[in-house]
Amino acid sequence: MNQFLKSPTFLKNGAVFIADSHYSHKNEDLYYLLLKLQKDTNVTQIFLVGDIFHLLLDFKYLIEYNQKVINLIDEISLNKEVYYFEGNHDFCLDGIFKNLKVLK
Repeated sequence: MNQFLKSPTFLKNGAVFIADSHYSHKNEDLYYLLLKLQKDTNVTQIFLVGDIFHLLLDFKYLIEYNQKVINLIDEISLNKEVYYFEGNHDFCLDGIFKNLKVLK
């Protein structure tokens, strides 16, 4: 994976980086941003750089609480490259997302 990230062709024009959004039902800005990025044909890659959720671990309650955004991220990853770097508020994500690359 390290060689892949260092490749000169890895980062593409139209890449978007999102960090520390701390999504929760009290702050749904991330959800609406992701909806816009999903439709934006200029966006080629999305890098989720830790603490995207206020708290997301591989627990049923937390997955259900965040399911709306989890589903949207999975849907986006069908058409765009999405990379998720785990943070200290969101880790052990291997079984949560279906289509994207979780990087540790």
